Amino acid sequence: MHRHALRVALSATGLLAGMSGMASAQAEPVASIACGDVAGLDAAITAANAGTGPSTIVLASGCVYTLTTAAGTDMFGSDGLPVVINTVTLVGHATTIQRDVTASDFRIAEVTGVAGKLTVEGITVRYGIGGVAGGCFAATEGGTLMLRDSVVVDCSAEEAGGGIVVFTGEGSPTHPSAGYGSVVSTVEIDDSSVSDNSAGDGGGIASGPGGTVRLGTDYLAGNEATLGGAIYNDGLGLFVGASDLTQNHASEEGGGIYNLDSQEHIAGSDLKLNIAGGKGGGISNYGLSLLANTAVNGNAAPLGGGIWQGGGATVAILSQITGNMVDNCGPLASVPGCFN
Repeated sequence: MHRHALRVALSATGLLAGMSGMASAQAEPVASIACGDVAGLDAAITAANAGTGPSTIVLASGCVYTLTTAAGTDMFGSDGLPVVINTVTLVGHATTIQRDVTASDFRIAEVTGVAGKLTVEGITVRYGIGGVAGGCFAATEGGTLMLRDSVVVDCSAEEAGGGIVVFTGEGSPTHPSAGYGSVVSTVEIDDSSVSDNSAGDGGGIASGPGGTVRLGTDYLAGNEATLGGAIYNDGLGLFVGASDLTQNHASEEGGGIYNLDSQEHIAGSDLKLNIAGGKGGGISNYGLSLLANTAVNGNAAPLGGGIWQGGGATVAILSQITGNMVDNCGPLASVPGCFN
């Protein structure tokens, strides 16, 4: 009995030791960055890019990291942090990364290349000025940007994507001169806010050829642009799920969304109180648009206060398009089931 009990005890001890070893082996190393240590943050991203340091970088809770100089420059503008070309995850809690408002113009971060994957969790980014495109973030040439429980605010760009730009190809971000082939750049945003940003196209987000955007339970408000106050979509596809787009403004078309020659699927979302100076207070659509369980209410424009159907088609399923000014949809009868 004693010998058997001992064997059981030894077996249990070995099992626990093995489990402890497995836990240690499975625990992913992280790089922890002291509050305000921008040089340390740059070095950690550089090491993660090279594969010589942890891919997960933990920033101090409740801390502000202020960027005073650009880490590098490309044809679309300068970047405050080193360009991400490998897997990098930035984790914070009530943490802010911002451009010093007295510094030269640069966006906060860029991820590029098919191996580039930047995940940002629990972090506010602000005051970026992206030059041509991407005031806060840019995802290019197959790069993937994922935002979780984060905020993109008070950023701007001259041409496209005041908050975020995503595209593949050379030339203009919204009209590249080179084809993107099979390379896809991706932006995924969940439980986050994109607010008070501005650009020529896509005050909040601009997606160009080769780009895809997926939103889930997000809040886009107070963004401004010429086309697409909140979102400009000329990419491979846009999905907006359970999100609020409100009080965005376009001086010409698409106070909420401007959809050009692309596909968009909007599900379980609210587009309200958006304004366009010309057409499509809520949505200006020239592609294929599917609305499901979505409300387009209280938006305003001289033509198509709720939706302007300039080309392609809009299909609305179990959706409300009501209370928009000057009308709900334009031209008249262009959107089946929409009544003015």
